[in-house]
Amino acid sequence: MIRTVLLVILILMAGLSGYSQNHLSIIQAIESGNLESFKQEVGLLDDLNEPLVNGYTILNYSIIRERRDFVDYLLTKDIDIEKESGNQTPLMYSAGYQSGILEILISKGADVNREIDGITALEIALQEDNQPAVDILTSNSATIEMRGGVDGPYILYDTTLRITTIVTVNEQNKLLVDTLRIAPTEIVVKAPFDESFKVRLKRLKMERKSVFKNPEKIFAISDIEGNYYDFVTSLKNNGIIDENLTWKFGEGHLVLLGDFVDRGEYVTQVLWLIYKLEQEAKKAGGKVHYTLGNHEIMILSDYFHYAHIRYKILGFNSGIDLYDFFSDQSELGAWLRTKNIVEKIGDNVFVHAGISDSVYQLNLSIPKMNRIARQNLAVPLYEPIRGTDLIYGSYSPLWYRGYISGNAGYKKISQESLDKILGYYDAKRFIIGHSIVEDISTDYDGKVIRIDVNHYTNIASGIFIEGDSYEIRKTNRKSTAGDRQCSGNRRQLQPPRLDSFAPAGWPAQ
Repeated sequence: MIRTVLLVILILMAGLSGYSQNHLSIIQAIESGNLESFKQEVGLLDDLNEPLVNGYTILNYSIIRERRDFVDYLLTKDIDIEKESGNQTPLMYSAGYQSGILEILISKGADVNREIDGITALEIALQEDNQPAVDILTSNSATIEMRGGVDGPYILYDTTLRITTIVTVNEQNKLLVDTLRIAPTEIVVKAPFDESFKVRLKRLKMERKSVFKNPEKIFAISDIEGNYYDFVTSLKNNGIIDENLTWKFGEGHLVLLGDFVDRGEYVTQVLWLIYKLEQEAKKAGGKVHYTLGNHEIMILSDYFHYAHIRYKILGFNSGIDLYDFFSDQSELGAWLRTKNIVEKIGDNVFVHAGISDSVYQLNLSIPKMNRIARQNLAVPLYEPIRGTDLIYGSYSPLWYRGYISGNAGYKKISQESLDKILGYYDAKRFIIGHSIVEDISTDYDGKVIRIDVNHYTNIASGIFIEGDSYEIRKTNRKSTAGDRQCSGNRRQLQPPRLDSFAPAGWPAQ
């Protein structure tokens, strides 16, 4: 309805020419599904391949609106099945919107491997998790090459056959899969910008402790989302690591407030760096606190809609399901499952999204909340959630948005409720991520500190805490080739922040 009103306004401004009226009538027929009106209006056109006033060709807009009968009619006419609009061909739109049209377009000679701006129909099908479209395209010789450079290692264990599979991608985008009889004890992780670091594999232990005394200093950062460049830059500039990516924060504590996966191109390198720093911090008397966010929960629940396209290409070309890279039979997946969802350090409660009234009313201590959450981490997507809704609920510590005014339809929590919750946990403030803010900011008289800034377009920011005082730390981003590479391809195929794409019953984003 809104789209049609805007089109009417556009055409009125253009003077309501007969040509524009015809286009508007075609668009309205497509949107309403009126095939007879569509045929009449199309018959008045001199060129069926010319874009409509909304910028789409008739064929492409019919595909977008999922009008299969309209498409069948157009394909009996003088229609160009390779004519692009909006940087996509009809086959590309079909891969994303209406896979049922793919076969007929292919039978008419559509090029299954055509690229526009480096994007193909198969890539779109993979990005949109459209498995029927992937199957149709691959059965008709569609292929896609690895991209993005170095990735991995992914370590997968088969306890039945007693073998370990190592999956990596080298600098030449070559996929390497090795099977070992003896599991490795140390790996080398290659990162962008010619960096690399060694990681000793460790015996994994559950994070049993979730309440800590206040250390001398804390640095907290949130929602990195695979942005290796900004993550490393921030850690270096704030004295957490040195130029060799080695811990130098001594007995200080580094707090990572979730959502370090999805969207970005270098998720694996970010995770392995955290894995390594945990060991180095412990040896120095410090600690790395990695609390889970909703995006970690997504990948542990076999939901990869927000994964960067390079990872979906990896899964496709390796023949390994993406979930297997993060299952409890993988090193990274098993490691993530040891983490907490909320921790208290001194007077500060660190949690990805916040503690809502609903969770407060469950009367759960922080340790018990973490125990219940970990018990539910193994529940696959779409299966009933046992116990309380601490993982997938809109008001859970991983998804709640009530600490920021008017955010995503949530009513902002009252000062009275916030004070009551803080009192229950004997804390002075919450430090949260999850909901993007223009800059790190405080609310509720300093009792909530919000640290999720957009690290792709803003600055790599964190908060430095010493005793009872805190300081906002900003890292000015430099415009470099590496910076641009790490920002990832955020064209139409890269899902935006705060959108509404989520499984039924899940909160948005």
